[in-house]
Amino acid sequence: MIVTLKYHRHTVTGKLPDRRFQVAALPPMETAPNLAGHFVEACDRPMDSPSLAAFLAGRRRPLLVVSDATRRTGSEIILDALSKYFKYYNIKYEEIRIIIATGIHRPPTPGEIRRLVPTTAFPGANILVHDAEDDEQLADFGRTPSGNTIRLNRAVAEADAIVVIGGIGFHYFAGFTGGRKSLLPGLAAKTTITFNHNLVFKPDGSGRHPGVGTAVLNGNPVHEDMVAALRLVGLERVFAINALTTAAGAVAQCVCGHAIASHEEACRRYLARHTIPLDEPADVVIVSAGGHPRDINLIQSHKAIEMARHALRPGGTMVVLAACPEGMGHPTFFPWFRFRSEREFREELIRNYVINGQTALALFEKARRYHIHLISELPTEQVSATGLVPAASLAAALKTALHGLPEGYRGLVVPEGALTFFAAGARA
Repeated sequence: MIVTLKYHRHTVTGKLPDRRFQVAALPPMETAPNLAGHFVEACDRPMDSPSLAAFLAGRRRPLLVVSDATRRTGSEIILDALSKYFKYYNIKYEEIRIIIATGIHRPPTPGEIRRLVPTTAFPGANILVHDAEDDEQLADFGRTPSGNTIRLNRAVAEADAIVVIGGIGFHYFAGFTGGRKSLLPGLAAKTTITFNHNLVFKPDGSGRHPGVGTAVLNGNPVHEDMVAALRLVGLERVFAINALTTAAGAVAQCVCGHAIASHEEACRRYLARHTIPLDEPADVVIVSAGGHPRDINLIQSHKAIEMARHALRPGGTMVVLAACPEGMGHPTFFPWFRFRSEREFREELIRNYVINGQTALALFEKARRYHIHLISELPTEQVSATGLVPAASLAAALKTALHGLPEGYRGLVVPEGALTFFAAGARA
């Protein structure tokens, strides 16, 4: 059996034993035959909201919020369609701003900004880049029921209309990306993000909150805090454009309108298209993070590892293809792997919470529950320090990973790790 998997900007081919592996391939995302027409229809007949044209009527200082380059949201396609929508309806404004919601990610490069915000879309717009640690950029919006002090980019306070453009995807503790995440964490202060992410843990610090998880919104304290922040901004000021994209990043369809209702519907559609039923877990899983930008660094690549572990038996073996050309992803990530026990790690993280420490803990836990081989461009000593097993190639990883498996082992290949959700057959 020959498989070809994405790795950074190219592919890697490998030979697998016949009859032992199945490929968990997602069906193609249903794409609107006329995307321009679909976009207008989605904006003109939104969920629980006036049309976008009616929403913007009389507003003089709209703010458009787009995600950064670490995820594929189709923002450049949507901004182009949105620019044409403005012209078609002769929507006037005094000033329009486009802000790139970075959260705590690195700032985008000039080339990434040009890709995210095409010059042909809103050529006179003032383009801003959020900085979560620049106090002069931030304004106060109040406190959520959980006690989080919400500080967001002051451009949110200065705008009289906010259009959030986000892509829907899975998130291992917020449930899903998109929607409310454009504001928190996208445009939030580091302190606000830290408080929100710390809701992953039970109030007594004894472990993870049971409501936190991939594809979980109801009862999820992290998600609920994000929604509360959205309410503090004012739902009447926000119109959401939620994009469902193909694996290649092309916009397949949009769900628009009320910031909460449209996001929930977009998540429902996304889950239905990206869930694969699983009768029983595999002994070995080979997973690609999905190539660039999903394997841009180890923090982003962890998403594929998190998704794939749902298809793997406890103590099973995973082979991960994730180039990680930008290294670990943040200077605060790798130092957490100095700990040798989960308890010590968790207690320190609860005492001195650092945002990327949460992802580090999640990877630390998985490295001790499974045998995970990583094919990447990271230094081997760094990979080993995380608890993962470095591999020079797919062939080398397979030679080690398949050695000693029982004769009737079950293998699974996951070409799009970050996009694939596995569920027990009865629930899928």
